[in-house]
Amino acid sequence: MSLGVVGAQILVLGLFFMARSFRPFISRHILLLGFLATLIPTLGSLFYSMIAHFPPCDLCWWQRIFLYPQVILFGLALYKKYKKGSEDTVVLTQSLVLSLIGAAIALYHYIGQFIPSVLPACSATGISCSKLYFETFGYINIPMMSLTAFLFVITLVLVSKTR
Repeated sequence: MSLGVVGAQILVLGLFFMARSFRPFISRHILLLGFLATLIPTLGSLFYSMIAHFPPCDLCWWQRIFLYPQVILFGLALYKKYKKGSEDTVVLTQSLVLSLIGAAIALYHYIGQFIPSVLPACSATGISCSKLYFETFGYINIPMMSLTAFLFVITLVLVSKTR
């Protein structure tokens, strides 16, 4: 999964610097790309909690609150587009807002993993938000995976909306 995160980070940077080149493709396929960009991290978070048995802390739950509905939003918009031939741009605005909030929480969580004094005594679930389950490549952990997913969705939406 860590290699997938690095790949997504490279894509975010590539899209950021070469947005003009990718804009037509992203604009044409934004609903499918958004659906996949939210489905994959949703399945990843479920893997970590249900199969790897890493219990989610409060901040993980908040990030999920802003990620999981996007799978449904993009899925329904994608279905509607193929059924009726229309594109729901309201979904893009909703996704952007959800992703911005989710990214802010993920960034706060990521910083708190390395500077535990930043995080308050978490949590209502009894799971410490500063607990580091794993770290790959010296910087990838669960909050970084979440932050990358949100930044990827933000980038896709912004590239597709700009003219």
